[in-house]
Amino acid sequence: MPSRRLNPFLEDLSRKLLWLLAFRGAVALLLLGGSAIVLLRAGAPAAPGVRVTCGVAGGMLLATALSVAAMRRIRDWIRFTWLQLLLDVLLWTAVVWGTGGPNSYFVYLLDLVVLLAAVFLGVRGAVVLGLAAFLLYAALAAGLASGWVPWPAGYEPASAAEAAASLSLRRLAPDAVSLLGVGLLGGFLAFRAQQISHEVRDAERARADLADRLRAIRGELDEAQRLSALGKVAAGLAHEIRNPLGAIRGAIELLPTSVGDPESERLRALVLREVDRINELVTQMLTLARPQPPRKSAVRVRALVHEVARLAGEDPRLGHATVVVQVPEALEVQADSSQLRQVLWNLLKNGIQAAPSGSVVQVRGGERDGGVEISVDDAGPGVPDEERERVFELFYSSRPYGVGIGLATCRQIVASHGGRIEVARSDLGGASFQVWLPG
Repeated sequence: MPSRRLNPFLEDLSRKLLWLLAFRGAVALLLLGGSAIVLLRAGAPAAPGVRVTCGVAGGMLLATALSVAAMRRIRDWIRFTWLQLLLDVLLWTAVVWGTGGPNSYFVYLLDLVVLLAAVFLGVRGAVVLGLAAFLLYAALAAGLASGWVPWPAGYEPASAAEAAASLSLRRLAPDAVSLLGVGLLGGFLAFRAQQISHEVRDAERARADLADRLRAIRGELDEAQRLSALGKVAAGLAHEIRNPLGAIRGAIELLPTSVGDPESERLRALVLREVDRINELVTQMLTLARPQPPRKSAVRVRALVHEVARLAGEDPRLGHATVVVQVPEALEVQADSSQLRQVLWNLLKNGIQAAPSGSVVQVRGGERDGGVEISVDDAGPGVPDEERERVFELFYSSRPYGVGIGLATCRQIVASHGGRIEVARSDLGGASFQVWLPG
């Protein structure tokens, strides 16, 4: 299900409520101050309407103080806001009644409450509070017209004709239309503000995504620059290194060995092993520096894995782990066989070197997501979560004498095939390198 979008009008309600309560308290103080001036003015009679206004203002101050005291214990700010605004509608309706009913100048403050509802609660708040204010005002007018609600003392109409004029449709219609209109207008403006807020959030999210993409592109450009520099160095060194290596290897193989001298045989094997290691390192550097587009053909995955596993078993540089192959006989993938062989060799070599002696390195294969997935699992120490993205970076290695080229080469080859390579925790306890290639 799609996630529910947040309503910006329901955010920071506690801060908004402080402003609402401060406004209510300020208006109540103004009403009390104005009523006190009228009551204390020399020669002015103590009008009953003024006393009603003082009572309502005092009630507003009391409600404000209780609301401020209760804010520390509030958990549901939305309901608390609804309660405060409905209380304001009741209080202002009482002020309207106490200051002359339909003739009161405070009728328009009900419009202000509806606008505050739009600001605090959005579309629903504006419509509901506007309707509530309209119904209360209509109920007050109907009560005054029927006699169910008495006119406030000091504001009684002088005649029935005056009362009828005050309660006529022509007199009440502008106020009623104003309440409904403000509610609808506030709801529409709140709806548009909510839409704009969503668009702003979407734009911010798109900007963040774009920034992430730019960082990724910048990282790729940095790596491309490193590869370019490596290519210039590797191209020059490859010829200078490979020819002497070939000469060294040929000379070592032609050197006579003393029969029964194990130390001489050991040194000879050591030199040949290190020559092969350097030659392999030069080959991988050239692959990274001057990548060749894959020449794809149908490759039998099981046969290729067995071939690489046999080479790994014959390599004296690797440990003594048992390679278990679990790949279906008929599994095929469209790939460059030599490049895929290099990927499998690097992964299998790393797995055997990481696995304890006598443990198992498992190679599995199968169809997945319309392609082929090959995984190499070992029982070694594994790859920590914080290093799983870095292990494929060029020149990054966790081994003391590692160069950090093998996995970078694997990622480049797999990416050129339109696939992906990931590392996770293996069921054997170590690392699981998973290669996915499109079918």
